[in-house]
Amino acid sequence: MSLPWVKRYVNKSFGTVFANFRYKLKKHFEQFSTKEEALENKHKDVKTEEEWAFLCTYFSSEDFQIVSEKNSINRSHLKYHHKAGSKSFMSHQEQIVSYLYSFIN
Repeated sequence: MSLPWVKRYVNKSFGTVFANFRYKLKKHFEQFSTKEEALENKHKDVKTEEEWAFLCTYFSSEDFQIVSEKNSINRSHLKYHHKAGSKSFMSHQEQIVSYLYSFIN
């Protein structure tokens, strides 16, 4: 893994997979009304009860709740929601402009 772009790609891919996994665990945790109820219903992809207990404690911690609430508020203030895939808005804008210029010329 001596090529820098390979390392970046692998790190980004692993990060995405981990974020999706953590999201799935959080959604499972949120199905239950109390932490104790969640502790009794370990997610099938979590190997040990200790790991699930750690995650339940983390998801119910005050620090996590503060960050989560702050992120929810910030996300609600977004003016535009990106629906262009991996291509940036500027790339789309340049593509549209060049497409329009092709009709003019």
